[in-house]
Amino acid sequence: MLMWGVLPVALKPLLEQLDAYTITWYRFLISAAVLFAALAFRGSLPQLGALSRGGWVLLAIAVVGLSINYAGYIVGLDLSTPANAQVLIQLAPILLTLGGLAIFRERFTPLQW
Repeated sequence: MLMWGVLPVALKPLLEQLDAYTITWYRFLISAAVLFAALAFRGSLPQLGALSRGGWVLLAIAVVGLSINYAGYIVGLDLSTPANAQVLIQLAPILLTLGGLAIFRERFTPLQW
């Protein structure tokens, strides 16, 4: 929670040196390296050859979607303040829920509402 809270404060000065897309690229590269090392250390690297065509499509959608999300957040941070970015990012779960209700016709129980 602390890391998520200080992310916009840490990224704002970084935007003075690098553009949003370079920062996003480095975030993905470092995350991939750390995850690869952790999985290799545990001996549990996934077999990419075992992915079906649908699995590859879902993986591509996830990578593109996360890239757009991360880059969009940093571009928004570049155009605003860390405080505004932090407040607006809190809307993401609400918008995701509303999207599930509208697009996938999900239903809520009274307790969920």
